[in-house]
Amino acid sequence: MASRKDKMNVFNNIMQAWEENTTTPFYNESSEPQLDYGFLRSLLAIPVENGSSVRSGVFANALDLWLAREFEHAGFTDECIWPRMEEPRAMDPSLVHALGAVSSLTPPQTEMLMHAGGAQKDANVMGSVYTKQVDVGMSNWLSGPEMLVSTKTMSASFGKNLPNRFEEAYGDVKNLRERYPLAAHGFVFLAHASILDEPSAFEKATHMLRQLSRNGEVYDAVALLIAYWDTSADIEVSDDDAIDKSNSWTDVATVTFPERAVKAIPPDLSCEHFFKTIIDIVLANSPVDAHAEARKRLQDAACRE
Repeated sequence: MASRKDKMNVFNNIMQAWEENTTTPFYNESSEPQLDYGFLRSLLAIPVENGSSVRSGVFANALDLWLAREFEHAGFTDECIWPRMEEPRAMDPSLVHALGAVSSLTPPQTEMLMHAGGAQKDANVMGSVYTKQVDVGMSNWLSGPEMLVSTKTMSASFGKNLPNRFEEAYGDVKNLRERYPLAAHGFVFLAHASILDEPSAFEKATHMLRQLSRNGEVYDAVALLIAYWDTSADIEVSDDDAIDKSNSWTDVATVTFPERAVKAIPPDLSCEHFFKTIIDIVLANSPVDAHAEARKRLQDAACRE
């Protein structure tokens, strides 16, 4: 389905190349996630090279796609983690399996059935007060939402914008958690490395993130990512001018994770801690015969210890 232009299509080649070539297990010998930050760099490089601003939403799209692919890498395969690698980005897994079992459908027939089955460009989830578009998640008709992750990106004006972003994040999770108390709720914040040049803003960001995960009453896990990219040409271009300039997720120089940024992130706000916590909650809150591949990969890692 492509009734509206999908901004995520600009990442398709990189995602396909990564899926075909990545061989590193999700877990290391200590059963800790080993995330592919090179893959994230390559995704973030697309909006940088295209001159897109953070306000365009393309940086957020890159982050969302990376999170979804890493959850799949952890073993949540064939469960339609959204955003999916292809259009439509949000689709119930039962519909995907049903369409895959019918080989005689023409493309127009497939598109019609997708639309009739509720496939969407975005994933809108009903909360206790209002319906919310959720950036990354996993759900099906039998279980309902099992994982709901919100993301925010920011490149400047931290002192002015941080309170607003975190106020939104707090309201969103309260709205969703009241309706889905057993789901794993997560929040990931990507900031430009210039936040480290504003010590008060960085301290405020880490404090607010911890407040969002206090006692598991708000989010179950939160993560902070700090990346550097050149913002001197931060001029937003139209979607039609955006070009996928690479088929590789390696050797990307336009986006980096500076050593001082990596060291500045507290362990409890790391992406490794975030993934481990969210995955543990999803598996703990579901029947033992659910998410078989995710359980197997975690068990295999434990056997290597």
